[in-house]
Amino acid sequence: LLATPYGRTSAEIHYERIPPRILVEELLVTSDGALPPDVKCHCAYGEVILAATLTGRHGNPSSRTECCRSRDGTLLPLRANLAFGPCPPNAETVPPFWRKLIEAAERLSRDLPYVRVDAYPLGSRIVIGELTFTPRAGGRHASADGFIAERIVQRWQDRTRRSEVRRRR
Repeated sequence: LLATPYGRTSAEIHYERIPPRILVEELLVTSDGALPPDVKCHCAYGEVILAATLTGRHGNPSSRTECCRSRDGTLLPLRANLAFGPCPPNAETVPPFWRKLIEAAERLSRDLPYVRVDAYPLGSRIVIGELTFTPRAGGRHASADGFIAERIVQRWQDRTRRSEVRRRR
């Protein structure tokens, strides 16, 4: 594993110069011993554009589901990961951890043009898993990609306009 040149085998060239390391992480489990949902927040300059909640990720492939939501928790008819089934019918209610998780993702992404913040809700605790600049290794597409790209461009344009106005003052 340590000899694999990950930057060369994907569109993640930023890994090319990072020395290989082994990292051991805490095993995250809920109070009932299950793995927590994996929430992937696509962010641009401090705003969550779309958050995909994945459940059953390490279980039976037929039990994997994904729910895409806007930052306010509204369900969106999109898919960010086609390896997962659609959002289950009982997912209408916004999860209790939602506001706290969105606030954490937006704080972490404040100065970044784009980043995906991966987080895991564990009761009252939100654990940040990773920040990634090239989701899905920079490849593979899903129905949410156009939605995400369009909103990233909007955020970039808004930020550029605000910067120009400040410079003119």
